[in-house]
Amino acid sequence: MIEIARAKVPNARFEIANMLDFELREKFDVITCLFGSIGYVQNFENLVRSFRNLRNHLDDLGLTIVEPWVFKKDFRKGNVAIDTYEDDKLKLVRMATSRLTRSQWLVSMHYLIGTDGRIKHLEEIHKMLAADYEDYVKALKVAGYKEIRFLEENLWTRSRGLFVALV
Repeated sequence: MIEIARAKVPNARFEIANMLDFELREKFDVITCLFGSIGYVQNFENLVRSFRNLRNHLDDLGLTIVEPWVFKKDFRKGNVAIDTYEDDKLKLVRMATSRLTRSQWLVSMHYLIGTDGRIKHLEEIHKMLAADYEDYVKALKVAGYKEIRFLEENLWTRSRGLFVALV
């Protein structure tokens, strides 16, 4: 993905780092963390660490926008999701199901990739943060954010909402 981004935007600077402890040695007005990627921190302690790290990279009046991973309360037992893609050379199916433990959301992803007269199957497990709205608010407060709002109205389809936090 980073190679594709570099090719599309050759004059931009891209960094690959862990959101728990990256250090860019500069401050920003706004930091975004979108598409539920914050869920990969896997537990509350790491959620706080990530929010602290984001906050440390903000200017004095900075703003952080975070799209959370799916809230625990929204877990649907037995749900199977499917996405497909096809063109003249490739057919792709992604199916996913998940289970919720006390501390983690385990997402099982299965891919069928059809190309050149063959079908290949791949599988991966994503270990995600199992948290609810209140957990995110608590983590943001512990990390030093003062004003926290949650936007959920009139957002795009299948949105999980957005936390907007000011230092």
